[in-house]
Amino acid sequence: MSYRDKNGWIRLKEVKVDRSVQQRRIDYLEGRYAGEKFKGLADAVLDPHNDRFVKALPLNFGEYARLNYTKIADSTRWDRVFVNNYEIRTNRRKLEDLFNTSMDRIPYVKYFEKFKVDGSVTSIVCLSNGSK
Repeated sequence: MSYRDKNGWIRLKEVKVDRSVQQRRIDYLEGRYAGEKFKGLADAVLDPHNDRFVKALPLNFGEYARLNYTKIADSTRWDRVFVNNYEIRTNRRKLEDLFNTSMDRIPYVKYFEKFKVDGSVTSIVCLSNGSK
């Protein structure tokens, strides 16, 4: 919507936008934990520490992923893993360690189905273990 002001200029009407508490929380986590190259629109952004399942049950990362976003739970769907914005080389043992990590230690999870890293498009999962 637009209008003309007293000088004849066309102005856009100001609209108040209310964001949900959850969206403000995710924006905060993004600012705190996501590196510059991982900021922006993703296929999934999870806030485990505000999740009712994590508060009620002692879940590990594998269980939490299966409950919330099955594409993250299926490790064959993602090619690369970044923890605290640094890539970790994934082998079967490291993936088992990652899936067995308690969700108390992971405040932020971000998943990209298609993301350009080092010149190639790939799927990645980004985690933070709470330290910056």
